[in-house]
Amino acid sequence: YAFEQLSKVSGVTTVFKSPFFNEFVVKVKNAKAVQEKLIDKKILFGLALADFFPQLQDCILVSVTEQNSKEQIDELAKAVLGVMK
Repeated sequence: YAFEQLSKVSGVTTVFKSPFFNEFVVKVKNAKAVQEKLIDKKILFGLALADFFPQLQDCILVSVTEQNSKEQIDELAKAVLGVMK
């Protein structure tokens, strides 16, 4: 569900098409700036991967589990859209 919701956000693109369980990678322009803006809103938006994998610049590893409700995921997608405008 989170993958589907985030992939609908303008400016968010999926990176890998392979099957996944709880974690997936998305690409957003200025990933670290987006993360900082979300942290200001007390929202943690995954792990920026560029420090570990330079070829994954502006990519974020997102992890969700059964502990994350649909409402929380919807709020995340809405917040990501809001900070990317």
